[in-house]
Amino acid sequence: MNISKTKPVLLIQLGPLHLFWTTGVYYLWELKDKYDFVLLVSDEYSNSINFDKIIKYLDIKFIYYQKKDKGFKLIKNLYKDYNKIFEKYDPHKILMYNVSFIENQVLLCVCKKKKKNLKIFQYQSSRVASNMVKDREYEVYIQALILTKKFKFLKNFFRTLIYSTKFRNLIKYLYYYKIIPFFVLKKTFKPHFNIYTGKNHVKKSLDLYSKVISKCFVYLECEAKSALSNEVQDLEIINHPLSTSGKFVNKILYGSIEEKNQILILPSSGLFDEELIKNNNFDYLTKFVARQYINFFQIILLKFKNFNIKFKLHPREESTIFWNRVLKLISEKYNNIEFEKSSTNSEQLILESKIIVSDISTVLWWSIFLGNRISISLDIFNFDSGKEMLQYTPDIYYVDNLEDLKKLNLIPNQNIFKEKKSVSDIL
Repeated sequence: MNISKTKPVLLIQLGPLHLFWTTGVYYLWELKDKYDFVLLVSDEYSNSINFDKIIKYLDIKFIYYQKKDKGFKLIKNLYKDYNKIFEKYDPHKILMYNVSFIENQVLLCVCKKKKKNLKIFQYQSSRVASNMVKDREYEVYIQALILTKKFKFLKNFFRTLIYSTKFRNLIKYLYYYKIIPFFVLKKTFKPHFNIYTGKNHVKKSLDLYSKVISKCFVYLECEAKSALSNEVQDLEIINHPLSTSGKFVNKILYGSIEEKNQILILPSSGLFDEELIKNNNFDYLTKFVARQYINFFQIILLKFKNFNIKFKLHPREESTIFWNRVLKLISEKYNNIEFEKSSTNSEQLILESKIIVSDISTVLWWSIFLGNRISISLDIFNFDSGKEMLQYTPDIYYVDNLEDLKKLNLIPNQNIFKEKKSVSDIL
């Protein structure tokens, strides 16, 4: 890592490692000629071979690997370490992946203390969720179902379990955002977005984005509309840096990849958890899911006759009885489908495929910024959140009826090449 003596310092707080590969890595590349970097990352980055590959090309002054601390120790250490970083490296600007998690709140606290007029920018690191409150409610519901599966007698207290899970989340929120900051920092955290409930506080959002955050970067009109509905101010719709820097970054990470006449299937994890935990007719559910995929293959292969199909499960699903049964039923009908190991890199498979098929996975969102891809969201499995990707049409083809698929003229997405500013033009 060669350190420049002339470039200003940009401090970037990057998100979880899996979201670094969808967005963060491309921001680093896009901005590498303008800034020296101080990076704030989680401990998981320290074991990533690909992360080591990328940082060799960057001018980095310091990488802070956040330890897996909890409670008082977490906030105390973050505050102490962030203060030291500011004193030593004196960052010119700040770029953050989020503003609501604990590490984000501590960083904002230090920024306010150190430099009152410091410019802070936020970037979107993943797809937009259409209803975060509903998503969090569903997570609570699934947690309660899992408990009733583990302890049969709790079935009679299901409603109580729901309330107790919500109460536990409330205690976590009060502990991390109010009690610990009060004793350690003599103040409390007031995030506009509650990570436990998914609720957005309008007044807090207005205050944050009018007084603290200089600009928030999104990539599509639908994302800007969603952000505005949550009172996010001063939005800028820019090129996702994948669309401008992906060619260089992806070659470093994944090598030279030849695009193939290939249809890639990437189901999300956990979509059928509710039915499986309830144990509602396992045999019917596996046959139904397999049949829907088979029906889809029959239609898509008529449209793309010389294409092969590759199917990859999420790592959490590879060893499940449910998906093993579904794949067995599919292979009985289509014995030429290639089933990839879940450990295979999804981004690499997407890069080599012309058609990407999933349900509500972020892989669809990522694939549209590559351009020249056909991205298809299948909402044909009767789960509640199946319409999540509808907001991303026409960049993603949303299919909730296979008869309608027969009529669709599927062409590669070109919308992403419309003229927009890049982050390096603004930051």
